[in-house]
Amino acid sequence: MLFKALAFTLLLSPSVGHAFDASAHIDLGQCWGGGDISDELWCMEEQLWQCEGVVGELGLGTANGLYSCSHEVFSQVDQRLNELYPSLVTQVRFLDNGMPPENNEELLREAQRNWVSYRDTMCELKPTLGRTNSGYDAVVAECAAELTVMQIHTLLRYVP
Repeated sequence: MLFKALAFTLLLSPSVGHAFDASAHIDLGQCWGGGDISDELWCMEEQLWQCEGVVGELGLGTANGLYSCSHEVFSQVDQRLNELYPSLVTQVRFLDNGMPPENNEELLREAQRNWVSYRDTMCELKPTLGRTNSGYDAVVAECAAELTVMQIHTLLRYVP
């Protein structure tokens, strides 16, 4: 929620001048399904760099474009997780591990809530540790996207 609020604020801020549509330059759908996390992360970074290249060619400032690229990457990764999650919940309901199905589901939901809290905290901390003076929101969004891709792979590995 934090990241969506930041993206909304940046895209609609009067200081932006005009909205840059980063979604026209980023399509992470082509990054998914290879099975290898490093390939997916690399593809995600390439998409981000390409979007940032367009921002540079258009002469847009940081708020006009670069932040939009980072937030679009996070938005698409978050959408992927949200699309996968219901099937993961369904799968854990039918695990034959001797526990009642509702216990399995609640454990998954609790783990995911804890992970979201961890992701948000780590990504708020990352710009501080990296001594980022500008582009704070972009660093936070890129961190969130990276950790979300890792979480997707973790969930897919542990949930049959």
